[in-house]
Amino acid sequence: MTDQGRLDVPVEIDHEAAEFDTDADPQPLDSHRASTFAQRLRAGEPDDELRSLGTVDESRVKLLEHQVDAAYRALFEMDGTALLADEVGLGKTIEVGMILKEMHYRDTSDSVLVLTPAQLAPQWQGELREKFGLEFVCNYDDAFAGFDAHDYVLASIDTAKSDRHRETVLAREWDVLVVDEAHYLRNETTDRYELVDQLAYDYAFFLTATPIQNEPADLYNLVTLLRPGLFGSRESFDRYFRSDDDQTRLVDREELHARLSEVMIRNRRAETGVDFTDRVVETRTFDPAAAERRLYEATTDYVQTAYAESEAQRLVAMLLQKEVVSSPEALAATVRRKLGDPDDTDTDGVDADGADADGAVDAGDTGDTWAGGVDHDWEASDATPRYPERLRSLLETAESVDSVTKRERLFDVVDEVRERISGGHVVVFTAFRATQRALVEALTGRGYETHTFHGGHGSERKEEIVSAFETDGGVLVSTDAMNEGRNLQFCNVLVNYDLPWNPMRVEQRIGRVHRIGQQRQVYVFNLALADTVEEYVLDKLFHKIDLFQQTVGETSQILSGLASDGRSFEDAIFERLVDADAAVDLENDFDDLAVDLAQQTALSQKVEQFNDDVFDRFDLGADSD
Repeated sequence: MTDQGRLDVPVEIDHEAAEFDTDADPQPLDSHRASTFAQRLRAGEPDDELRSLGTVDESRVKLLEHQVDAAYRALFEMDGTALLADEVGLGKTIEVGMILKEMHYRDTSDSVLVLTPAQLAPQWQGELREKFGLEFVCNYDDAFAGFDAHDYVLASIDTAKSDRHRETVLAREWDVLVVDEAHYLRNETTDRYELVDQLAYDYAFFLTATPIQNEPADLYNLVTLLRPGLFGSRESFDRYFRSDDDQTRLVDREELHARLSEVMIRNRRAETGVDFTDRVVETRTFDPAAAERRLYEATTDYVQTAYAESEAQRLVAMLLQKEVVSSPEALAATVRRKLGDPDDTDTDGVDADGADADGAVDAGDTGDTWAGGVDHDWEASDATPRYPERLRSLLETAESVDSVTKRERLFDVVDEVRERISGGHVVVFTAFRATQRALVEALTGRGYETHTFHGGHGSERKEEIVSAFETDGGVLVSTDAMNEGRNLQFCNVLVNYDLPWNPMRVEQRIGRVHRIGQQRQVYVFNLALADTVEEYVLDKLFHKIDLFQQTVGETSQILSGLASDGRSFEDAIFERLVDADAAVDLENDFDDLAVDLAQQTALSQKVEQFNDDVFDRFDLGADSD
């Protein structure tokens, strides 16, 4: 490939220096890596600016100085191979977006593969599209036809490594590889590591706020995967950089920093001046009406019985348990579909984009997704319900609820905002479209200016909705489709009408308003029904260990540590719910889970401190005094 911005020249590798031992044989590089090193991005002429900066729409993204600087250095000082290791919250996604924008402008990125954790893929897609005008097809999109059918592909790394797609992914030579949350590649014995190690690409950008998670070997594996030979062999790395007395401690920091400076960029909050406004979180818990209590108890009883007889119904049972504390309408819509009601053609009980009910679930080896909260196996193979009488009774109970407590209390919050906060913008999040419709109808009936945002809207319509909300104020009732990179800094009040059990989802909701550019204190209201699983999740877990004050990165570390046995955080919650014989058992079980989370929080803080110690004064942007 030839172009105005690229000159394919070899990059010299000093193998003796890489080994730290002049008597040792140089480390062999496989043919894929040798070819890759020979094709790194080099400026064809001296560059003193990013040429694409003038094409970035400032109304969509405000680029900060450290982000522009990181993009420039990654491209022109690190030859297009960089580990972006900024502290959490400084915009590593923006830095990569700027890098890809520049490469697209210079026509050096005919094929790009972005690999992310499953839950972050839609957010990445939205950010790149809306902020930089870069269109990526995601493996969750209906239009996705395979890794060999598109030039710009964004996918879950677990889907890419699955048996279904692995061969196709590896058969292609990619111009650019981006890996988010790259610390998940720290173990060289995993399928993820093996996939990236075998990929053919010219340029690579890895993102992580925590290059070291457990021990110095994490750093060695990650850097060696990105820049083979930089640290030499594992033996030489251990000999020169790991303490003989304590193998978890790194020594000779000056040499370590010198070598890392060739590949790693790490900005810290204190150095950039970026700060976030305060966040005030208030949970309001209400006693349900008698009819609501009967519906909750009947649903929980059904869920426990159905799950006990068939674990295959886990996703459906979990969905029902979430819907019952969201709204009677959401639960009723699902039960009607379960009963095969021919008069109920509404398939929008949950958001069809797959972002609701805690999002699309990556199915790993199958490459398929469970999207929108509807269990397809349930609909296809169990058209005749096993418990039709109980389901009809459940439906009758849901339809008998004539006063919805949370809905009434939502009016109180919105009234307070209108009276006390300038602008009067309120974002209300719900996971279910049936709940969304009921809320919009109720709010409109009370005279509020309302706006509806969900995954069924096209990109242009979404822009129009957000613009109208900013201009007109009022209440925006949104599904979790809003998580796809939308920025709502003009609003500083958010209501979680129903609560995702995954705190990552909650934080991504809050991140729509509490982010860089927010000038005011942010208020978050959580609404919950007393003596339900929703209250346990809020009080026993989120509040007890202050998860509402964690960042997405910190929360990710906490949850990844907790899920070491293969279960998700939601699984842990659900299993405690269905296994509890009484309320006291459920309370004890949630106390145990809170202890587990607290331990993981302490561990993640130690990891963060270890990274800070290792990379202390790691400033690649300024000369040493």
